Amino acid sequence: MQQEILQLEIDILNHAPCGLHALDGDGKFIYINQTELDWLGYEAHELVGVKGLYDLLTEESKNRFHQLFETFKREGKVSGISFDIINREGKIFPIQINSNANYDEAGNFISSLTYVVNLTEHTEKERSLKQKTKTLDAIFAIGQTILEERSLDSILQKVTDATTELTGAQFGAFFYNSVNEEGEIYQLFTLSGAPRAAFEKFGMPRNTAVFEHTFMGRGIVRVDDITKDPRYGKNAPHFGMPKGHLPVVSYLAVPVVAKSGTVIGGLFFGHPEPGVFTSEAEKMVEAIAWQAAIAIENAKLFEALKEANKKKDDFISIASHELKTPLTSISLYIQLLERTFKEMAGPGKAFQYLHKTKAFIKKLRSLIEDLLDVSRIQAGKLELRKEDFDLNPFIKETLEDIQNTNKSHTILIRGSTSCSVSADKFRIEQVMVNLVGNSIKYSPLAREILVEIKEENNFAIVAVTDYGIGINENEKSKIFDRYHREVNENRFSGLGLGLFISKVIIEMHEGKLWFTSSLGKGSSFYFSLPCINLKK
Repeated sequence: MQQEILQLEIDILNHAPCGLHALDGDGKFIYINQTELDWLGYEAHELVGVKGLYDLLTEESKNRFHQLFETFKREGKVSGISFDIINREGKIFPIQINSNANYDEAGNFISSLTYVVNLTEHTEKERSLKQKTKTLDAIFAIGQTILEERSLDSILQKVTDATTELTGAQFGAFFYNSVNEEGEIYQLFTLSGAPRAAFEKFGMPRNTAVFEHTFMGRGIVRVDDITKDPRYGKNAPHFGMPKGHLPVVSYLAVPVVAKSGTVIGGLFFGHPEPGVFTSEAEKMVEAIAWQAAIAIENAKLFEALKEANKKKDDFISIASHELKTPLTSISLYIQLLERTFKEMAGPGKAFQYLHKTKAFIKKLRSLIEDLLDVSRIQAGKLELRKEDFDLNPFIKETLEDIQNTNKSHTILIRGSTSCSVSADKFRIEQVMVNLVGNSIKYSPLAREILVEIKEENNFAIVAVTDYGIGINENEKSKIFDRYHREVNENRFSGLGLGLFISKVIIEMHEGKLWFTSSLGKGSSFYFSLPCINLKK
């Protein structure tokens, strides 16, 4: 009966869910259960009395075990200690041990009783979790790239770099189709993990049996050893990889397909070792390929929009220049007619009509100049002719000129500055005319415009305030945009260029243009210019 109980205890120990072993004073196995033997791939007689735990550890773990075992024999207990152990097939896996020592009556060490936990599953889950987190981070980062980037090359390089790293590929490439101005289709590519020269000498991939599946958008290709795939080596002239090509054994290719179903290109990954790419990597690249397709389409739309804007700006520039020539001639003939009518008949209705025609011509000339300024800004050709001058008298003279041509509102001036500036007088006058003109235009029921001048932190600040319609809250963020006109501006004339041009001019002077506004109560526009000196 006792023998049966003893055998039952041995069976329980042998099939325990954790490893269990005992070591003698020299560190050799005197007992090891079947669970631990199964992990290690040994038979009991190959280890018991023959080897110790030390003999099965990696070099790094051996150093720690040697120091720990001597301390353990003195102190009698260790817990939660981790080592890397090597099984019979050479596979390394992590273990954690908890040990208690047995001593004789004299206190001499007899043996250890050690419980062993195989951490492989835990480590694998932790690795998998880290990989999933890394994948999610990459997908999120590429999503951000889609939102922020507008350069096609930059988007594709980031996609290629991220997916190459995440799949564990030694190198990756993104080949994609593009159409030039003549309508010819050609392929471009980005690379990661390999120099461009490694691919350029071989030219772009052709629709061979291997590549066709991807370029036709038929699905994902993942092969542990591409050289053993039935599609490999079927096409002349190389019948496989050309001489000098980067070694590819593991192969993964994912088509990049637009919403319309058009195949944009493909992501390709290679590694010289077999079986590198997993189903998890495949799914991850598939998700990123979908994002990449959106990014490419958005980038192409953005490029098309840029090109359309450029053509529009070119047209506006040409049209504006062409309009200026006849307008100059019309102005000259109006002046001659005005002088003739004055000499022949004196002031009358015809004379008044001519006077009004001159005002409309002046307005048309101003609109043309605004369009030309926008073209100069877009081309980076808006120039400043700076000179040093006192700002205070200049502002007052400019406002007097504006007041002389406008009788509907009284322009009030408050404050002053002793600040001198280095600025383009013509351009600063242009800003003042725009701001005051807008204040007059958008306060039809008011009768006063207030202009305040002050000095703050070595900047001169000019504020133009009206008591008019104010700016809608939804429109405030767009107020300085080119061609922007508020919804309620339909009853007011203009192209929506004045504030855009004014902002550019002030920023070119290293100043700032901003505003405050309350709907129905009016607006205040401010601009600042740096002082070059302060009069004492």
